Amino acid sequence: MKNFLRRNFVLVLGISLPMLLIAALLLVHGISRLTATRPAYPVLYVSFENYFGPHFYDFDIDESGRLEIGFTLAEDADFTLGAAQLATGTETLEIVTDVHHTGPNATSA
Repeated sequence: MKNFLRRNFVLVLGISLPMLLIAALLLVHGISRLTATRPAYPVLYVSFENYFGPHFYDFDIDESGRLEIGFTLAEDADFTLGAAQLATGTETLEIVTDVHHTGPNATSA
């Protein structure tokens, strides 16, 4: 066994170091999940390509985790909703949208 380790030292390091790194990351992840407190408030991050465009929105997150978003699109506004919801797997997640095209030539997808 010692001869194998001496002859293949780089191979042993190449296999064992990534495995040790993965084990360390899993350990840190587990510790942080056990010690971190749950968020006190629901958060919605909104990003538009055109920050100064004619987009108006409001949102609400109820107790069951249902996300309701309302959009009002002004003249020549173009809107596409892209959404991602993060959860632990025990919640029922839902996104409800209400889009109003108040201006002429406003489009949404």
